[in-house]
Amino acid sequence: MEVLSACDENGFYKHGDSCFGIIFGESYDTPCPDGSYKYYNYTQLSNSENFWMPLKNRNGRYIYTSIDKFNGMEWLPMTRMNKDCIIKNLTDFEQVDCASKFNHMCINKSHFKMQTTSKKNVRLELKRDSKKERLILKVYSPEKLMRMLDDERKYAIYCYTNAKKNALKSLVNLKQVYNSSVNSQSKQIEQLLIYQIKPEDYPGQYWCKAYNLSESEINSNTLIAQKKEVGNEFSLKIRIINNICPESCNISTVSKHLENYGLYRVFSRIKKEIRVMDYQNNTVLLHITTKKNNDISDDYMKLMNASNEIPTEFKLDYIRSSEYCLPEMSSNTYWNLTSLGTKVAPRDLCLNPRGFPITRTCLGDFLYGAYWSDNLYQCNDRVSLNYKTEILYKIATANITSNVTETIKHITADSSDLTSVDFYFVARTLYDLSSKKDKDEQDKVVVNLIDTIDNIMAGKVEALKESQVHLNATDTILNAIENILMNDIVDEYLGDGDFLIRKDKFLVHVTKPFMSNISGIAVYSNGENEIFDKGEVVRMKLNQTFDDLTKVNLDLAVYAPLKLLENMIIDEEDKLNLTIITTIFYNDKLFNTVEETNSTTFGKVISVSIPNFGLFLEEPIPLLFRNKIGKEFDSECAYWDYGSNSPNKSGRWSSNGGNYMDSNDQEFSKCAFTHLTHFALLIMSQKLLVHEDQEWPHFEDYFGDIEDHDSALNIITIIGCALSLFGISGIFLTAVCFRKWRQKAGTKILLQLSITISLEIVVVHIADSKYLPNATWGCNAVGICLHYVVLSKFSWMFVSAILQYIRFVKVFAVLPPRIVLKAMIFGWCIPLLPVTLVVSFMPNNYNLGVQNFCYPTGLGLYLGIFAPIVLIVTANLIVFTLVMKNVLENRIEGCGKSRNMLKLQFYLAILLFFMLGIPWVFGILAEWLEHSILQLMFVYLFCLTATLQGFVLFIFYVLLDKDTRTMWKRIFK
Repeated sequence: MEVLSACDENGFYKHGDSCFGIIFGESYDTPCPDGSYKYYNYTQLSNSENFWMPLKNRNGRYIYTSIDKFNGMEWLPMTRMNKDCIIKNLTDFEQVDCASKFNHMCINKSHFKMQTTSKKNVRLELKRDSKKERLILKVYSPEKLMRMLDDERKYAIYCYTNAKKNALKSLVNLKQVYNSSVNSQSKQIEQLLIYQIKPEDYPGQYWCKAYNLSESEINSNTLIAQKKEVGNEFSLKIRIINNICPESCNISTVSKHLENYGLYRVFSRIKKEIRVMDYQNNTVLLHITTKKNNDISDDYMKLMNASNEIPTEFKLDYIRSSEYCLPEMSSNTYWNLTSLGTKVAPRDLCLNPRGFPITRTCLGDFLYGAYWSDNLYQCNDRVSLNYKTEILYKIATANITSNVTETIKHITADSSDLTSVDFYFVARTLYDLSSKKDKDEQDKVVVNLIDTIDNIMAGKVEALKESQVHLNATDTILNAIENILMNDIVDEYLGDGDFLIRKDKFLVHVTKPFMSNISGIAVYSNGENEIFDKGEVVRMKLNQTFDDLTKVNLDLAVYAPLKLLENMIIDEEDKLNLTIITTIFYNDKLFNTVEETNSTTFGKVISVSIPNFGLFLEEPIPLLFRNKIGKEFDSECAYWDYGSNSPNKSGRWSSNGGNYMDSNDQEFSKCAFTHLTHFALLIMSQKLLVHEDQEWPHFEDYFGDIEDHDSALNIITIIGCALSLFGISGIFLTAVCFRKWRQKAGTKILLQLSITISLEIVVVHIADSKYLPNATWGCNAVGICLHYVVLSKFSWMFVSAILQYIRFVKVFAVLPPRIVLKAMIFGWCIPLLPVTLVVSFMPNNYNLGVQNFCYPTGLGLYLGIFAPIVLIVTANLIVFTLVMKNVLENRIEGCGKSRNMLKLQFYLAILLFFMLGIPWVFGILAEWLEHSILQLMFVYLFCLTATLQGFVLFIFYVLLDKDTRTMWKRIFK
């Protein structure tokens, strides 16, 4: 048994000079040695059945329900002074003399039973069942858990809440409602236990933990729940000016003191309940539940007004909603009410310099309240949007009616040119529409929705993924689809109890199985299997299984077992109304994880929904997928978790409740799920799938959104550019002062490169300037200039590379005649070719785009900018490699003494690295690795190195060059 080393508000029993972890009653108390709390002697303690707590040894947890079960065990108290004293039973406890006030105790491991386990680890998952006003705890692979010694049928599972009044945490009752090994007739690879938790009357956090055979703690996710909606919940942090607790206080005592000092009376007109949630260092955290479910902003203002009457013994730090960030106007931008942990865009269109709607995240937690993240950007009102974006924006911000679905369907008909911003506005509209029930327009909404989803799934993968990463758009679309189809708007289609709608990339099947005698579908390919509309869809009868299907050209199949459906029926009305909704997505474009992964789905994604059911199924739903690749690849059955448990509310694939059914059939893979949602077969490495309760990697989890780094990157860029301009000024000053130095061929080429570097810095800042004229001609002119200057700089870097190749690889070669003239023609004239082509054939490419930057876009950007840059950087990288190879082979002419060789080689490597533009490799990699964990690293490396080019040239050609230093010394002498 391990006992925490403190007598504090977590509640530990005080016996002699030792604190022992014995909890009494249903809430924690504080039996500390200050004379103000109740004491128990050993006889009272051992005879009481009200003392209970999970007990553990140093390596794991071993559970008992009452203190009298301890007697007869072998105990080993471990003191902080490493002074051991062995006792045989609790009776000897009173005679033990240990040297430390706080003891750790362990118990002989041989007294506890161990069991064999399955391959999967234990996972705990809390879900909210709002229809039945309860929480559901799912325990996967429970056979790996410790069992109670006094009742082997009970597992070492404990759930807690802070919803009870004046208790930091309390144990909650668990009622087992399902055991797959007992209740299910199916052969399960993984066992499943379901427990029911009845929430308290007022809001609070609920979480669970268990102790497994590997002697470690398993934690569930945390949910916020309450029995019924009462009012709004607020967190108040109050500092106590005069110490109302001269000695240590427990929560109940603090609450009584606050009431006696009149603090509670201040909020009496608005509160329905007030609870102390935490107390430390003379700071108390209160939760107030308001009387009625009023507008949350109104309740907030009432609390703020009431707080003006707080007694002088207290000082209010803040009042926050416990679940929402309140609406506010920040930097002339209005932010709507937003739930905790969610990233949102403002109500009105407001784009940041990167071309995306600016976003803020609702930070904080339930206990201490929600608050907005900083607003890092001002709205950019100079962005010109295309007509599709403008229409979608107007629809998303207007009053939503069913008529808008027709417009959205037509706009998305050609989704190849839709941007991530467009998909965000579509998602926002569909989600708002899903909360409405317009009974007069049911058929129009459903048909147009299906057409729209089919259109979206033909969109660009990059744009859809980007919309999810920045704005959680594709998850929102999935949620809207499910809500619309579940809202009883498909009834009129079910004349005979069954209907099917097929599009190229989206399929919807709805059936009432006990009316139509159909419980599933099988999809067959047409050989090429390009689109759904070309294949065959076969309806499966109630009594059919996969064994009854023809396997030739079978692509996938799903059905609800008859036993499962019968378990859902209570009366004849349930039998008639029971509905199965199946949707099949041809690809996984709407299922975007934030993290980069080399794993992929089987391709198609199946969603099965049964209104009013789905948290857990007494019989699993089977799915059959044709194997697209060989069995040598690992496969996993997974479902799409919308991300309610994740830090950034973004979806991910999870294996909880999914079983991969091994078989000898090499053509097909079979999955079985014990809940309903979107299902897929993943061909994957373990990088993507989330097991147990582990956190899954996110780009934002490691570094935050890349937009959050814009300020730091801007500062780095400004400093680097300033240093480069300073260095280039030094180079030109040296050239002006020393005629002999500026007449060298190498110096003339250096001066041309320096001119292009300085021009690029100046023109870039003009192109991004707020003072640039809004006229199209002004933007075009600046864009053309910037295009030319950038290509000129790379041309001169290539010229420099050729010069270094001649010097260090062709060591004894003579410089070509008129090399400076030839270099001038190449450096200043060749860049005119791509610029002229873009201006001639794609003149609109220079318009101000969503990036608020006058620069080529679209095809002009890739052919006119990226292609030449990649070619030159590649060539310069080859030259850099050849030069350094020769240097390392000691082929530098006149290198001096050997002890200086390493330093010279190092200096040359740095010079060539910057002169030849090698830092642009980082920029290219950052562009290719967008949204990956490595992107931010390459962005920072690029900004730190590419901007210093002029400064590095100054250091090596002026400060470190011996001849140049000598010339400057003569001037100063």
